[in-house]
Amino acid sequence: MLQDKYDKNADEAHASMVHGNIDLSLLDIFPDICLLIDKNGLIVSSNIRFAARFRRRPEECLGLNVFDLLSHDLLIPETAELRRHKLEEVICTGRQLTFEDEHDGRSYRHTIYPLRSLAGDIQNMFIVAQDITDLKRSELAGENEQAFRKAVIDVIPGIFYLLDTEVRLSGWNAYLRDDIMGKSESEMAGINALESIHPDDWLTIQSKMQNVLIDGVEERAEIRALRQGGPEIVWFLMTAKKIVLNGTPFLIGMGIDITERKKAESELQNLNRSLLAISNCNQVLLHAHDETELLSAICRIVVEIGGYRMAWVGYAEDDPSKSVRPVAQAGFEEGYLDMLMISWADVERGRGPVGTTIRTGQPCSVCNVLSDQQFLPWRIEAMARGYASVLSLPLKSDNKTFGALAIYSIVPDAFNAGEMTLLTALADNLAYGISMLRTRRAQEAAEEALRQSEARYRSLFQNYHTVMLISDPENGMIVDANPAAISFYGWELNELCRKKISQITVSTPQEVTSEMEGGCNEESNPFHFRHCRSDGSVRDVEVFSAPVEIQGKMLLYSVVHDVTVRLRHESLILFRQRLLQMAESHSVEELLRLTLDEAERGTGSKIGFYHFFGENDATSLQVCSTNVYKNMQGGVQQFTHPYVKGEELWADVLHGQSAVITNEYKRDERQNNLPGSHPEIKRTLVVPVLQGEKIVGFFWVGNKPEAYIDDDIHLVRTIADSAWDIVSRKLAEQAQQEMQSALTQLQKMELVGQLAGGIAHDFNNMLAVIIGNIEMAMDQEAAYEEPLPFNLKNILNAATRSAHLTRQLLAFARKQPVMPLVLELNTMVETMLSVLRRLIGENITIVWIPDTHRCLVKVDPSQIDQILVNLCINARDAIAGIGKITIQIGRLCEKKTLVPPLHPCKIVGDYVTLSVRDNGCGIEKEHLPHIFEPFFTTKEPGKGTGLGLSTVYGIVKQNNGCLDYKSEPGKGSTFKIHLPRYQEGYGDIEEDEPAPPEGKQGKGTILLVENEHDILILCRAALEEAGYTTLSAETPREAIRLARQYNGEVDMLLTDVVMPDMNGCDLAKELQSIIPDLKTLFMSGYSSDVISRHEMLVERVNFIQKPFSLKLLTTMVHNLLNHANP
Repeated sequence: MLQDKYDKNADEAHASMVHGNIDLSLLDIFPDICLLIDKNGLIVSSNIRFAARFRRRPEECLGLNVFDLLSHDLLIPETAELRRHKLEEVICTGRQLTFEDEHDGRSYRHTIYPLRSLAGDIQNMFIVAQDITDLKRSELAGENEQAFRKAVIDVIPGIFYLLDTEVRLSGWNAYLRDDIMGKSESEMAGINALESIHPDDWLTIQSKMQNVLIDGVEERAEIRALRQGGPEIVWFLMTAKKIVLNGTPFLIGMGIDITERKKAESELQNLNRSLLAISNCNQVLLHAHDETELLSAICRIVVEIGGYRMAWVGYAEDDPSKSVRPVAQAGFEEGYLDMLMISWADVERGRGPVGTTIRTGQPCSVCNVLSDQQFLPWRIEAMARGYASVLSLPLKSDNKTFGALAIYSIVPDAFNAGEMTLLTALADNLAYGISMLRTRRAQEAAEEALRQSEARYRSLFQNYHTVMLISDPENGMIVDANPAAISFYGWELNELCRKKISQITVSTPQEVTSEMEGGCNEESNPFHFRHCRSDGSVRDVEVFSAPVEIQGKMLLYSVVHDVTVRLRHESLILFRQRLLQMAESHSVEELLRLTLDEAERGTGSKIGFYHFFGENDATSLQVCSTNVYKNMQGGVQQFTHPYVKGEELWADVLHGQSAVITNEYKRDERQNNLPGSHPEIKRTLVVPVLQGEKIVGFFWVGNKPEAYIDDDIHLVRTIADSAWDIVSRKLAEQAQQEMQSALTQLQKMELVGQLAGGIAHDFNNMLAVIIGNIEMAMDQEAAYEEPLPFNLKNILNAATRSAHLTRQLLAFARKQPVMPLVLELNTMVETMLSVLRRLIGENITIVWIPDTHRCLVKVDPSQIDQILVNLCINARDAIAGIGKITIQIGRLCEKKTLVPPLHPCKIVGDYVTLSVRDNGCGIEKEHLPHIFEPFFTTKEPGKGTGLGLSTVYGIVKQNNGCLDYKSEPGKGSTFKIHLPRYQEGYGDIEEDEPAPPEGKQGKGTILLVENEHDILILCRAALEEAGYTTLSAETPREAIRLARQYNGEVDMLLTDVVMPDMNGCDLAKELQSIIPDLKTLFMSGYSSDVISRHEMLVERVNFIQKPFSLKLLTTMVHNLLNHANP
């Protein structure tokens, strides 16, 4: 039993050794010493016999160096060194080695088996050490007998063997020794027979040996022998029987070589498997519906029934690298396909079996993976997975290879000619099945596509938002319509299907028939029509038509696109371009009329009207369309639409600031003011024109044949906005031109003023001479007869009035210096009445109502003149025909507790009121907030600058006054000017000033400088007559010389302002550097702008305007000399 156990375990250990997969549990069964070491001699595993020899347990030997154990534990270093050399020899040759050695009087036979890794490299060595001492002893005794036996045995054909119970060879013939074992005669003795048996047959051998040794039966078995250690295999039919020699049982037997027979059987078996695989594949092909499932099933059948290691299918890709894409596989693959990277191009990775098959269209095989150089890129991965040979078969369709079926076997040369023929047929059937499956799938896809197309058509027809119609081209009847068409046209489906195409279009039946024929012939697409809808509206449409067969009848399928908006947009672009081209050369009225015509055309309206809200009736603008203009003109050359008054006409639009549609227009009292020739209004569309948030006008169209809709609002608003952009720009340009004209007029007035100022200077000088000489003559009137003084007075009055007119002329030209004086307003206004009456004309009466008390104000007299003139001119322009202007002076006392909240005078105090009231047309309510704005006017162009009231407002504010006004259309206007009442008494200004000295009581020296000789002589005479010492000079340089040479004290400088070489101001400064306390009185006949340019007036009270009376001159000199300030 021990021998049987040994035999069984030895077979298993040996089999594991050959495959590189050591089952360590088998080692303890061996009766001999067994161990597994690596290339360095380190123990990987050992059995109990080996460990006991060194007095250790097997696990204690792991990792120890076997040669160190021999040297140190057994003290046989020479033997250790010998065995080390033998190990190195095995590593170098790669073949197993058997040798013998002796120690301690015992003989040992050692066998070293090299064990390779999956990559083919030697990784470990399996060593069996047999004690052959007894065998050696018996060999010598039986050499002669053995020689005889050998001679007999060697002639036996096949194998002859004799085994002991431990499966060791005790006898053999030459064939076993030389051909099978490949060993010398000395090496054969004691060899374990299992070393030459394929590991897969070890268990069979052990089982048969037990039957022979225990039961004594004769056994037969087919086993595989490893020729000379492998890898070549030889099949033998072995026989065995038990014999007993010297009381010891042995097995004796022979083996007949049946390798050729086994090959034939194997080929037949493979063919049968291939046929069975083809049969099963054909069944799969017949029932396959999915290509991927078919391919996977074929690969699975090839592996499971064909008995191959792995099979896969790859398709050729038409990409730049010509790659092969795996689509199905079965068997032991373990990631092999992921790293293939096969190509069918003629490159390194395209020269393997699969790439070559696809490229050439022919089967390609690799008989031995280890030796075929074309398989080198995949060799390591293939060996790791047990692939030994490969067959690749083309998959063709229409003589074009589209893929390959690759089959892998675990044995070399696995594919013989017969098997390749059957597998090629299988590949052809697979390719045909794939083609049929694709054809069937294409047919099914086509049928499904047809079904889906019909479903999509129905879905598209029913659910698409585009209008679609199906019509019969033979009679023009509408056969079907989608919901979008029903919504677009407004009729229900049954109503729409009772109509012909000609009934929903404005085209003639002949035109419709012609277009439908073109659609059936797929010509003239698209068609352009104008389609009618149920609400009476007409839309521009673009129709695309094509023939379609439905239930065997040829119909016309039409897609209808509403292009109304697009055409309107295109028309608007052309309209705007035309409007821009006309803007330079046409008037605003013409541009607006063109706009109204476009709005009428776009909406289908019959009448159009535009109203622009101006500041008043004169600036408002109303334009009718060409159609309305022609219908209402009635042959008259000039036609004017009646002015549309009253916000009630536009109340809805004004309130909502949005367009208003009235499709049921009712003529009421508000429209009764329209002329008789005005067309009857049935429907209207009013669109406001906005500038920011302000409505500046209205666009109005009416009498469209059908109801107005929101699209009409959008169209008219777009047209109106486009036109208003251009018109408003043109109006702004016109306003700018008018402004430029007004500025030009102001410049002309400026030039007139300058001319008047220059003339006034010379005129004032002459008047000064006249007035002065007359005054001197009148002082001597006692020497003359009575008529002479009277004549002199008349001359003096005329000269004084001339001087007054000159001042008024300068005031009107705004050249008079602003010189506030204490005035009695009643007297001031009364002196202006004659001038005002000449300004306003004879048809208007001026009513003058002075106050009963003296009304003193401190203001420049010329500013009072300006206030009166501007207010009276405005009143005159507001009166049409005969009218009345009332000028009234009054007084107003404002107390803190009595000031009304809205009263203009917010400061408590006494005021003098100047009121100007007229009975003219009054001012419109909407204009009142703007009347004091500069350049604001409601007068016609060229009749007003818009500066009158703004000037009045500025003067009043300059003098700390306030202004109140009230106006009502049709009743007139009232303006009240409130000026602060002068609080220093009620007397005249002369009463507050010191009286001039009588006779020659004047004291002081006056330096008189005047370049006009006559005035110089006259003033010197008057001053000397008044008692003043006078030094006179006609030039500033002469005056400076006189001041330097005069030994006395000069008290005052009386000088003209504008003189050659040096002006009066510079002269005063020069003299004050000589005479620090010198007082100065300036005199001039020039206007204020000249004086301002020379910076003469430091303090206006030291100035006297020419012409002046000699009395006024001497009075001012006296007052100036008798005041502390210079």
